[in-house]
Amino acid sequence: STIQDISTTLMGLVYTAYLPSWWVRLRCAPNWSNVAGKTFWFAPQLTHRGAQHVWWTCLSIACADIGAYFGGKRFGRHSLDKVGLGAAAKASPNKTTEGAVSGLVSAGLCSYI
Repeated sequence: STIQDISTTLMGLVYTAYLPSWWVRLRCAPNWSNVAGKTFWFAPQLTHRGAQHVWWTCLSIACADIGAYFGGKRFGRHSLDKVGLGAAAKASPNKTTEGAVSGLVSAGLCSYI
């Protein structure tokens, strides 16, 4: 159990400290020559392409969460545990396959727009 505790602690540090540093690096990335960046009137600080990638990634994650919540509440019938995804069902027992599909669809629609 000691190795498991150490690995959990180290992974928590990497996940919460090291990975977000890449978002900052991407945010400050310069414009690439083959991609034209747009300037939005409501957010002039999004002139860099890296900032646009960070913005759209966060927005699509939020859309996926919102779509999964409302899709699972409205159409949810089949638990993830019943389709063989027991680990997801143990983490949150009220997750449904319909909620997962609606989250995927809403993130896809948000990314497409």
